[in-house]
Amino acid sequence: MPGCYEPKDQPSHLAAISRRKAGHAVLSMTQGVILHLSHMFGTKWGRIDIAGAGRECFFNRDSLLNPEDFDQLGYGDQVEFDEQQDRTHGSRAVRLTIVRARRDVAAGAEQ
Repeated sequence: MPGCYEPKDQPSHLAAISRRKAGHAVLSMTQGVILHLSHMFGTKWGRIDIAGAGRECFFNRDSLLNPEDFDQLGYGDQVEFDEQQDRTHGSRAVRLTIVRARRDVAAGAEQ
């Protein structure tokens, strides 16, 4: 597409995003596990280990479908989200939902 930036060394799935005219293109619905949570300087954010991809994805409180759920998140929780490319963080999660809390898995094993 003329006028679109598309580096030669960019992976093919990212090159497709560069061709889109939208500011942030959605890649696909993805699953992962909460790897890191932070509550610093009044902001709430974290990182997700993307299942089977060997990479991480950034998210913040506003990434969740229900932002109040951020305080319910814990390390190891399974989540589902749409992935976007972001100039600041690389990969960013949007429309994040909790699939299975680690606490729920542990409670099921005790029964």
